[in-house]
Amino acid sequence: FRRVLFRSEVDPEVANSINQTALTFCNIIEKIFSNFGPVQKNHLKESIKECLNRGTKTTLQDVYNAYQIRVTTPDALYSIFSDLIDNGVFSQDPDELISLEELIGGKVCVLNVENCAVDDKTRLAVVTLFLNRLNETMKANSGKAKYDETRNKRELQYVFLVDEADRVMRHKLENLERILREGREY
Repeated sequence: FRRVLFRSEVDPEVANSINQTALTFCNIIEKIFSNFGPVQKNHLKESIKECLNRGTKTTLQDVYNAYQIRVTTPDALYSIFSDLIDNGVFSQDPDELISLEELIGGKVCVLNVENCAVDDKTRLAVVTLFLNRLNETMKANSGKAKYDETRNKRELQYVFLVDEADRVMRHKLENLERILREGREY
């Protein structure tokens, strides 16, 4: 899992995909961490966009480095980044990055966040970012499921279980709600 999360392949057909990726990431951090304010959000969004506009695979470390150039005095986001990066949740090597589809395609994938962070908020951030990528992957692959008309059945592309999903739901994060509501379409 640590190889996949912050990879972003910009869809050339979606003119606003870089901005949307940056905004989505910022919104997730904002909803989970109460000490993340509007100035930090703007700096983070611009840092993400700067990295993604390079056209290369982007790691969380790349974004953190770009953020540190913009914000030279340590703030709450420094701590959030530190928790995610120091615990090895995300790979710092762009060559290790793979798409979520490559990670889970046709395999059983278990996302165990117990040891990836010290605190529940960081674990929640990892789960939420994963669910967001899963939702994006499901939408991108919609219509690819095989449908057997003679038996009136459709092949399942994704089956997942979120243990203690109420932790995500109580933060009013749309990812799990959207997957629950729209998941059967994929």
